[in-house]
Amino acid sequence: MDDIHLAAAPGTRWYLGLNEVEAFLRTHLPELRLWRPRSTDSGQTYLSFSVDLDGMGRQGCYFEDGHLLLEDGDPQVWAPTLAGFLRMLPAGAQVVTLLSSDPETVLEVSPFTDERGVRELLEPLFAAL
Repeated sequence: MDDIHLAAAPGTRWYLGLNEVEAFLRTHLPELRLWRPRSTDSGQTYLSFSVDLDGMGRQGCYFEDGHLLLEDGDPQVWAPTLAGFLRMLPAGAQVVTLLSSDPETVLEVSPFTDERGVRELLEPLFAAL
């Protein structure tokens, strides 16, 4: 297990609002528990959430400038959420992904990637752990 980062490519932003992402998360993760804390560093409000998936508690965060963090999972666990989130992105969005344990390996992601594509993209990164 590792933390999966899905982010706007460097120098870009997504402009997905917190309300929009919260509605998406509540639809795709029905048992969701969600908070809106404020970052002590930037003062920015963000979404922080937890949910039980595959019998384990999983956490995540979303920052409005274009960063989704999904913790304690693998491609099988998070693929449906990632694929659904990618479909929400505005046309022309530039997306990258990486794992917390390997921040040097940054991969481009097509906003049109489906669940199978998410798994195929991320599984080699997890296999290298």
